[in-house]
Amino acid sequence: MSDQHFQRNYRLGILNGVSFHVADAFISETTILPSFISNLTSSKLLIGLAGSLRRASWPLPQAAVAGYLENRDRKLPLYRISAVLRVLSMIALVLITFALGNNTRLLLLLFFSLFTLYSLSAGIAGLPFMDIVARTIPSTRRGTYFGARYFFGTLLGALAGFFLVRRILHTYPFPKNYGTLFLFATLFITIGVLLFSFVIEPSQAVEKKKRSFLKSLSDGKKILKEDRNYRNLYLTRVFLGIGMMSFPFYFLYSQKVWAIQEEIVGVLLSAELVGALLTNLLWGNLSNRIGNKIVLKGAALTSILIPLSALTLPLLPLPSPEAGQLPTYRHPALLLFFLIGAVKSGIWIGYPNFLIDISPENRRPTYIGFMNTLIAPILFLPTLGGGIVELFSYETLFTLSFLAACIALLFASRLKEPREEGKMPELHHPVGGTFLSVPKERR
Repeated sequence: MSDQHFQRNYRLGILNGVSFHVADAFISETTILPSFISNLTSSKLLIGLAGSLRRASWPLPQAAVAGYLENRDRKLPLYRISAVLRVLSMIALVLITFALGNNTRLLLLLFFSLFTLYSLSAGIAGLPFMDIVARTIPSTRRGTYFGARYFFGTLLGALAGFFLVRRILHTYPFPKNYGTLFLFATLFITIGVLLFSFVIEPSQAVEKKKRSFLKSLSDGKKILKEDRNYRNLYLTRVFLGIGMMSFPFYFLYSQKVWAIQEEIVGVLLSAELVGALLTNLLWGNLSNRIGNKIVLKGAALTSILIPLSALTLPLLPLPSPEAGQLPTYRHPALLLFFLIGAVKSGIWIGYPNFLIDISPENRRPTYIGFMNTLIAPILFLPTLGGGIVELFSYETLFTLSFLAACIALLFASRLKEPREEGKMPELHHPVGGTFLSVPKERR
């Protein structure tokens, strides 16, 4: 791949990520979606399902797609097909939100159906995306690549959360307020898929042979059994996912403990995005310079602090605003969402980069697809979290999240950094530079 094509792909990939992270501000699973569903039902199970649906549905189809994709020398066409499905499902979601505000049962049913379609099609796109990135961005640049996507997207998302989301929720009645938020999300999702659809995919020699879905699963199980590093990464991600099952409930918990109002969703969202923004600089730098094991350990350690803070802050004699007021910069709920953003940022940078680093080039779709699909059921745990809250309490849920995060830290500590092991394939691409600059020299 020429330097000119590399620079084009690098910048289009970053702009693609920026667009999607801005879209996340309008469909956040920790603030927007739980708040939206709570206007339709009091069921904690459904609120938890809304919070987990996108993250959990995204990896589900990847093992099934891996066998097909591994035999194709061109992966981008599959990305483009899934892009159409993503955009159409979001457009339909906007329309039904505006049209069915008074019919809560039908709106709930169609929301979950369309959002599942959106998430599954995004998961199909995720595999060709990761493969193309792995073939075009070297490991010593991937931390900056994913970091830049997250940094600029989160910065714009934080501004959108504070100025737009807050104003829209306060100005418009339900369901127009959420329909407007989904409309903004659709706009940025459309921009994002269009940008990546124009990257230049390098040619790749592949072995043209048919491989069934069952054979792909069998290959994945063999990798999980024989590759200890792959298995430890899986267990790290599983327990991080269990720790994250409480994320959709910190907003509802804050409503209960500190009597915060729906209108401050935008402020809490901004706190989450600022947490992601600031720690993103740290995670990206560590990923580039040292590796991704330390990033995953940092994410696990930060994940421990969230339920610990939620359980202890209400016991402290901290100032709390009166019911109905907007939170000040001293409001304890801001800390929870700041830390949530830090964990998401760490996982976003550390997990996919580590997985790419340990995946052989000719088997990469199987390594990535099987791992992600295997993790998918864990990402539905916020639904179980809703059941735990209804049967027991928020405190019980947070205690389980705390224990899971501690176990995640243990498995992350057992990972072997591929760079230290000398097992990473070398990619002959430029290294170094700033977020958007790509050096002209090859090293």
